[in-house]
Amino acid sequence: GRYKVLVGGAPVNQKWADDIGANGYGENAMVAVKITKKLIGE
Repeated sequence: GRYKVLVGGAPVNQKWADDIGANGYGENAMVAVKITKKLIGE
């Protein structure tokens, strides 16, 4: 799809990310950057 959904941080967890159909979950900003780079093909 055109948009990717990445969630994370203290209020959410991997299960919730899976439940809402997110493309990725990062428990912190550093992990989120790594996931984002994978999602956009860098």
